[in-house]
Amino acid sequence: VVVMAFDARDEVVGFTKWESAAGLVAGAEVAFDTTVYSLGPPIERVQALAEAQLNAFSTPLAPAP
Repeated sequence: VVVMAFDARDEVVGFTKWESAAGLVAGAEVAFDTTVYSLGPPIERVQALAEAQLNAFSTPLAPAP
């Protein structure tokens, strides 16, 4: 997950990246907590982008909820 912070002019003023320490199960929800700081201007809004990749493991790496 990448979290980007934007200022009032919609320019990126900060970002952070979060990665799961364990594999994920398809369709499962995973809670995460992260902080993003501004490099100067006040943060007007934030946007989170996520990406996942299929792995070759035959069993899930994360416990089912």
